[in-house]
Amino acid sequence: MVFKKNTFKQGHHIPAKKELSRGNEYIIMPAPEVVKLSMLQHIGAPANPIVEVGDYVKVGQKIGEKVGFISANIHSSVSGEVVKIEKSNSTRGNTTCIFIKNDFKDELAYELMDMDYKSMTSEEIIAIIDEAGITGLGGASFPTSVKLSPQEKIEDVIINAAECEPYLTSDDTMMRNFADKIITGLKIEMQVLNAENGYIVIEDDKPEAIAKLEEAINGSENIKLVVAKAKYPQGDEKRIIQVATGKELPLGELPAVVGCVVSNATTAAAITDAVVHNKPLYERIVTFTGEAMNTKTNALVRFGTTLGDALKELGGLKDDVAKLIIGGPMMGFAQDDLGIPLDKPTNGLLALSVEEAEYPDQEPCIKCSACVEVCPVYLQPFNLEELVRNGDLEGAQTNDIMACIECGLCSYICPSHIPLAETFKEGKQMIRQMNIN
Repeated sequence: MVFKKNTFKQGHHIPAKKELSRGNEYIIMPAPEVVKLSMLQHIGAPANPIVEVGDYVKVGQKIGEKVGFISANIHSSVSGEVVKIEKSNSTRGNTTCIFIKNDFKDELAYELMDMDYKSMTSEEIIAIIDEAGITGLGGASFPTSVKLSPQEKIEDVIINAAECEPYLTSDDTMMRNFADKIITGLKIEMQVLNAENGYIVIEDDKPEAIAKLEEAINGSENIKLVVAKAKYPQGDEKRIIQVATGKELPLGELPAVVGCVVSNATTAAAITDAVVHNKPLYERIVTFTGEAMNTKTNALVRFGTTLGDALKELGGLKDDVAKLIIGGPMMGFAQDDLGIPLDKPTNGLLALSVEEAEYPDQEPCIKCSACVEVCPVYLQPFNLEELVRNGDLEGAQTNDIMACIECGLCSYICPSHIPLAETFKEGKQMIRQMNIN
């Protein structure tokens, strides 16, 4: 069943540049000679290494064990020898990493199966997801087993298939190739939560993916495909809930408060891999794009592949590269260390050319209110920026700076090129520090 809705209020349509990497095809990137697996690929406590230097491990073998409730297991992405365990740079800072020398035999630590999830209890399914190390693959990387264990009654499970961030097409590629897995993953989540309704929210700039999802949903009366007008930041959790159900999530609350659970499309496919096929999470599709990338494509990548190894496989970067970003241009993070490994939350690697990365000189605010008109959480960015710049952190907090989702849209739209979102990130960090002290 397909429902067409306009979109959420506010926001802005950004030139997507998705055509650089978009398509049905994806490549399978060869695993490198050595993988570097961080023990912190998720929100929460780092996993604890359960292997030692000299140990032989297999593909899919658990090498890092979750610590506490909000944490996630880590699995080897290759077979081979553990050669080093030490602190090293990763996408989440300096963390404990396990280095494994690949023997290229790809010996599996698990057996691929075809299990009937309908005969399983909710507790059994959650245990499988927990053991498989599945986290949100849309960027936040919150442990999925925790998300599927709310105290509240859940009515609606929503699959976030918007992929509104410019350049990125990894979810689009998943939907084109694995729509059945995504729908099965949604059904598994609905069964676990005893939810009445399932929704998939996708933007109207993905017609091929929409067609594949329609085909996969066929016959499932309690699952609705919601096609929304392409607009940024539609993929934000609160916006997705509003577009799918019309419910408004109060500031500071989790989706379960309004009877919703939201999962990313690629996460739903990973749930199917684990629950139906017994496969733990150790690889994912990543978008490699940007004008300075020699090969623009989507690739199935083993976790622990460093940026340098991935770029080598793709023919490297062009001479006019100005910036390398993990994620998308709006909410991603610039990196200059090619030794950082790709991991669970990495949905894209973006190489911007000098022309793409050029940012004009900042000018004084002209009080045009463009930032106010696009802000998805109804803040007054120009006012908040002035408060933070003048050191009035209490004033910024009173004016709800902590509600900022750091989407970057205010910075993008500002005709004076003021780095508003960057200022808010710094201000929020200072407020957290102030409140701790």
